[in-house]
Amino acid sequence: GFYGDWDQISPARAFQIMGDYETGRKLLRYMLTLPCVDPHFWVTMHMIIAVDDMVACSGDREFLREAYPVLQRIFTVAAAVADPRNGLLTLPFTTGADDPSEVGVEGLIWPSCINAWWYGACRSMENFAVLMGDAGVRDTAREIGDRMAACYMDVFFDEERGYLHAAVDPATGLGTGAYQNVSTLGMDYPYGKYLLRSRLREIAEYQAYALCHPAGRTMVAYDDESHEMLRNTIMFHDLGHETKAARAAGLGDEAVRIPGTHMRLFDRCKVAIETHN
Repeated sequence: GFYGDWDQISPARAFQIMGDYETGRKLLRYMLTLPCVDPHFWVTMHMIIAVDDMVACSGDREFLREAYPVLQRIFTVAAAVADPRNGLLTLPFTTGADDPSEVGVEGLIWPSCINAWWYGACRSMENFAVLMGDAGVRDTAREIGDRMAACYMDVFFDEERGYLHAAVDPATGLGTGAYQNVSTLGMDYPYGKYLLRSRLREIAEYQAYALCHPAGRTMVAYDDESHEMLRNTIMFHDLGHETKAARAAGLGDEAVRIPGTHMRLFDRCKVAIETHN
């Protein structure tokens, strides 16, 4: 099946990194034309920050003008349902498990991963709105972003573990017993580092040691409450934000080791594998 995040938006970033902005924009343009995408926040948040990254790297303001009406629409949908207390989005899953029950999720939750992207999307939309002269979106994005920045670590960071809960119950404020690598998803884009800055060293060290595996990497800690299968799974599309977390925290050896895991398997299989079990 087609999964917009990894199958379309992430390849757009790959072309962007290689300097092929035309192909990158073509892939993002396709996402901007998809119908009925507005409530799928794990996709729309990624679209906003990916367009921001493309515009920043290519300098193509015309692409921003082209994309802005769609980005404005999907942002407005998300902003309308953000929690009025803290700005967080409520969803039925995290990005790291096709079956939410595998990471202890039942019902609606605040996922740490998607909300980190949502924070980045708010900051991107604030900047876009300044450029486009859209005071309404500018003020809304700034207000929600500020609310999230003030509470994100208090909501998600587990002091005992030194890492982020995969999800938190909005009704009770209690975190799940799952600690997933996708929790540092915000590090994929520039604003994630600011969001996690106060405990970034601890978060990166947890990933380096608790999520280590003989094959190189694992999605969840060996002693958490996730499904057993996830303890022996590597999802390679997460290596980027894991590597950036390690690098930002000064863990140079770990930042080299993480992509090395992927390259060893690539050399062995001669194909880029998304998920290795």
